[in-house]
Amino acid sequence: MFGLIVAGRLVQTDVTQVSENQFLFNIPDADDINHLVIFMTGQSPFPDGLGAAGSMMDGNPFASIMPHVSHMGQVGISVEPLSQLSQQTPEAGTSVSKIVCDEHGSRGYGFVDFETEEAARIAIEKVNGMLLNGKQVFVERFMSRQERLEVLGDKMRKFNNVYVKNLSEEIDDEKLRDMFEPYGKIISAKIVCDEHGSRGYGFVDFETEEAARIAIEKVNGMLLNGKQVFVERFMSRQERLEVLGDKMRKFNNVYVKNLSEEIDDEKLRDMFEPYGKIISAKIVCDEHGSRGYGFVDFETEEAARIAIEKVNGMLLNGKKVFVERFMSRRERLEVLGDKMRKFNNVYVKNFSEDIDDEKLRDMFEPYGKIISAKVMTDDSSGKGKGFGFVSFEDPEAAEKAVEALNGNEKFGKVLFVGRAQKKEAQAELKEKFERIEMERINRYQGVNLYVKNLDDNIDDKRLRKEFAQFGTITSAKVMTEGGRSKGFGFVCFSSPEEATKAVTEMNGRIVVAKPLYVALAPRKEDRKAHDASQCMQRITSMRMQAPPQAVIAQGQDPLTATMLATAPPQERKQMLGERLFPLISHMFPDLAGKITGMLLEIDNSELLHLLESQESLEAKVKEAVAVLQVYQAKETATGTKPAE
Repeated sequence: MFGLIVAGRLVQTDVTQVSENQFLFNIPDADDINHLVIFMTGQSPFPDGLGAAGSMMDGNPFASIMPHVSHMGQVGISVEPLSQLSQQTPEAGTSVSKIVCDEHGSRGYGFVDFETEEAARIAIEKVNGMLLNGKQVFVERFMSRQERLEVLGDKMRKFNNVYVKNLSEEIDDEKLRDMFEPYGKIISAKIVCDEHGSRGYGFVDFETEEAARIAIEKVNGMLLNGKQVFVERFMSRQERLEVLGDKMRKFNNVYVKNLSEEIDDEKLRDMFEPYGKIISAKIVCDEHGSRGYGFVDFETEEAARIAIEKVNGMLLNGKKVFVERFMSRRERLEVLGDKMRKFNNVYVKNFSEDIDDEKLRDMFEPYGKIISAKVMTDDSSGKGKGFGFVSFEDPEAAEKAVEALNGNEKFGKVLFVGRAQKKEAQAELKEKFERIEMERINRYQGVNLYVKNLDDNIDDKRLRKEFAQFGTITSAKVMTEGGRSKGFGFVCFSSPEEATKAVTEMNGRIVVAKPLYVALAPRKEDRKAHDASQCMQRITSMRMQAPPQAVIAQGQDPLTATMLATAPPQERKQMLGERLFPLISHMFPDLAGKITGMLLEIDNSELLHLLESQESLEAKVKEAVAVLQVYQAKETATGTKPAE
């Protein structure tokens, strides 16, 4: 059998026999292999007239027997007559060839290692630029990363191709060529387009480096069709990544976030001026004012670095300010890498309630094929919550949708469209939302009033009017259901002092023949805990007054206070009704349905008491029957048929 030696690794003897005379080694992490040796194990030589040939494979030569393994190199060994092996001997000068693959197959490039430098030079001369299977093949000498970095300085100074961006939609290939032709002979001029037209950028390839440099000098920053055009030398992604390290260390512009609403351009400049000369200071705003962040452009890198060191983390107007070097979107993408740049799922928020799945799909369909579009809805009402998700088939379509729609006004609202966050970001988002909620609670603590026992005719306007004399009201709201007042509401003042004064003056005051109850509004969680506590107190009090004599229908379990308290709120009335109905049916079979419905209007704690006391239940049922009889007598007198 055979063994395999790869430099720097343990000897491999795990050869697989795939046929009578064919063998296969699978080599993990084969991309960084330069040399390997195949040898025979044991002491017996080949039989007379036989020999073996081995070669590094770019695919599986025995695909029908053993499938190709992703990320694996493969060495095939064939035992054949020496006469056949002599005909398969590689041409002089070649040794190992390798196609680079991933889980999807070939990545479109590979390496050939020649025995002599002369053979490698001839191969580059003959094959470079050759058409193969309809594609132009490019061949060049292989350089390690270190070699590329060492020669990059000189390479960066030599270029013919320029990148042009921020072009208006009217600029096509011909107009782009006309724009740059005065500066030198052009080999090609191309605008990058998609199915919607120009994407706003393109490339111009000059015959000489001098022409490219002049074009950058003359056109960069020029206004064309109302847009400022930017021109720079074209760099491949690999070149950008290799120079980014140095570029990341040099900057003048800083990004400032978490600023309070009071900070404007002038205050931002004043804040950073002690650290160096400022070219510009700008707060980003929308129609509501400051968005809480801005940019400061210093004259020198040293000033920018000092500003970050001194201001980052500083408390300003009660908020912790964060300062960091500004990176363009393109730089951020380079730093984050290809993985972070590609996404298929888009998060959309701030649209109106009438947007459903179909309308959301229609909004995003122009940007690419959609797998799904879903608007998040409220479980109880079925109405949209104002946000949703769109999943595209291609990452490019998702990116185009974000670029095109984020910040645009649709249906009277400004949309937010961005990449949908993955699970690893949920913890961070949860913390952020909890912080925002805590800030909101603290902001309204001591200034928000709870007002109950309101007359049905009191609306938001009247509520505001009644409390306006005590200070500045930021909001006044009567809670409603189905357009009718629920008898309570909230009034929010601008300061705790105003709210306290309003409580003192308005609590107990009669408004439209009803005395108001006014108090500082507790948090929702505190209200729920208080209500639950009161409910339990009432139940305990009733039990102490009347010894429990549970009333249980045949085949039913007793309903306890604990069972009722732990059940979902929407199911509690049903649980009570299911136990009341059979008991009432024994007393008044024909009226059981109506009486049960009437009793279910009573507070849950009292209903629980009725189930524990036969005497109380009978009294309450008789009371309900009396009400029904009075109602039916009135209906008979007026000639109206009672409602069924």
